[in-house]
Amino acid sequence: MNITFTTMFKVFFFLIALYTLYYIRATVSILLIALVLAFLLDPLVTFLHRKLHIPRLASVFMVVLGMVSIMLMLVLTIIPILLSQLLFLASQAPQLVQMAIAAVPDDIVDVLPDDYIDRTKLLITDSAKDLSKITLTTLTKLSNSFIYTLIAAGKLGIIMILLFYLMKDFVKVKGVFLALIAIKVPNGEYYYDQMSQKVVGFFQGQILVATFLAIMYTIGLKIGGVDMWFILGAFFGYLSIVPYLGALTAFTLGTSLAFIHNFDLLHPLMFVLWLMFTQALEGYLVTPRIMANRMNIHPVVVIVSLFIGAKLYGLAGMIIALPVAAFLVQLLLAYLDARESSMKAPQVTTDEPPQGAAHVEGCTCSCHGTHGTHGSATERE
Repeated sequence: MNITFTTMFKVFFFLIALYTLYYIRATVSILLIALVLAFLLDPLVTFLHRKLHIPRLASVFMVVLGMVSIMLMLVLTIIPILLSQLLFLASQAPQLVQMAIAAVPDDIVDVLPDDYIDRTKLLITDSAKDLSKITLTTLTKLSNSFIYTLIAAGKLGIIMILLFYLMKDFVKVKGVFLALIAIKVPNGEYYYDQMSQKVVGFFQGQILVATFLAIMYTIGLKIGGVDMWFILGAFFGYLSIVPYLGALTAFTLGTSLAFIHNFDLLHPLMFVLWLMFTQALEGYLVTPRIMANRMNIHPVVVIVSLFIGAKLYGLAGMIIALPVAAFLVQLLLAYLDARESSMKAPQVTTDEPPQGAAHVEGCTCSCHGTHGTHGSATERE
């Protein structure tokens, strides 16, 4: 196989581009989040502009203002409540360990060596105290860190500014993207419309499923006797937009809070049974019906994209990983479909004889007087 200088240059340029993107991944993540949000929210802006006849600039401003309101609600309500619940959970850790040690049956205690139980109690108690102190210190610093708050607010502000300008000029952004994909995918606008419908529909389906889970988690936390059940249930539900994260957080944190707030096994058990019922209902009834006409992504693609997003951009990467993966999957399918269509297209050849000359050139009759014979036939007709 011959490797040309052009191929080597392309590979080298590609590697340099990847290294540059990784090196500036903090900046790229902000731009990528803004692009994904602009892509997902553009149908809403288009609806406000075309159906309700609101000027596009005003529509963009309304959508961005709604996004800012949601962010402020998260910062001012849900996050402080979640931090307070985690602080309460960490402060009760030593008591939970003592209760667990006291629950060990006497038959097991009698079999073990005399000093084994005492040394185990001391080790577990000290470890729980250290863990509680570390958790309390970390969460307190995180909740009281003014610099961290300023950095997070600055990033959100930059994302909202980029989102405003991207959606205002989304037609131009779309034109640049269509020009890029037209290099490999003919009739790129048609495939872009198909991709956007699929991806936006998929994300809308995810939001509907997350709304259902938020309602069910809220009911479950109320049954489990957890304080702030309404807000925590909504948080766990909409956290399910990131696959597996909402269910895992609801199970671990919700079960722990149900036990700590009641100090019995009945409330956590009822909460766990409700979670099992919710997951079965969501997996076998709600998701198949909502996502029936929308794009499905293979679980392997979901897991890999979540890991890549978390590795590159943390929690923000996990949030944008799924829409990006859905878009890339649909883009790949569009490319393969366009390539298959081009391969199946009929090839136009010039080897066929002109119409009307086929009988003359391709005649295999036994007569040698071709013109005379066919001519007489013509005269007879």
